[in-house]
Amino acid sequence: MMRLCVLGNSHVGALKRAADEVCLQNPDLRLGFFAARSNQTRDMTIRDGRYCPTSPALADQLALTSGGLRDIDPAAWDAYLIYGFGGRRRQGDTPRRFSKTFRQAVVLERLRGSLLPAHARALRSLTDRPIFAALAPLAAQTGDKPALRLLPPRAESALVQAHICDPLGVTLVPQPEISLAGKIATRPELSQDAVTLEQAARETKADPQKHRHMNAAYGKLWLTEFLRQLRRALADCRPQEA
Repeated sequence: MMRLCVLGNSHVGALKRAADEVCLQNPDLRLGFFAARSNQTRDMTIRDGRYCPTSPALADQLALTSGGLRDIDPAAWDAYLIYGFGGRRRQGDTPRRFSKTFRQAVVLERLRGSLLPAHARALRSLTDRPIFAALAPLAAQTGDKPALRLLPPRAESALVQAHICDPLGVTLVPQPEISLAGKIATRPELSQDAVTLEQAARETKADPQKHRHMNAAYGKLWLTEFLRQLRRALADCRPQEA
């Protein structure tokens, strides 16, 4: 059995909506989702050997996406995926206006201020099991020319791996090549009919920023590609102690 704990933000919705089909095709896989919109999972702390929410509202949200679990027990999982933090472009991200050194520094500063390293540090203090991370997916292409980015995605991933992930023992997972439209955007059909992450005491509704969030087809593609990497990593690990 491969027990994967996914911790993230609203981008987790694409993976979660593909989970049933992917698990049906991979009977040895169990997925647990602990997700809340934006940076709401910042309200987590280590308590009694678990990674726990510090507010009832976040505990309710995690219970909704996980199917009842209100905190992350490291004894219950074989691997971890921190998904959707960092990687978004911002207004003014025009590469030709800035030097490469400056653009690299900006990318790293943004990532250091995201929840990716915070969650990675917390999880690594609790477990020696494999920890993976994935940045937010590239926005879907909505016109003839996709929005510019400070760095090409491959260069950004290499930078984040070396400076953010390697020191924390985390493996950054790139967006699958098959999902890309060109080099810096996602295929538009993979964002069609995207919906927001379900919220505790709120009704799920259509996503007003569909070009940023992906659908179940993207989630299935992403998980299917990632499972190959996960299997290899777990095969290299010694069995987890009871």
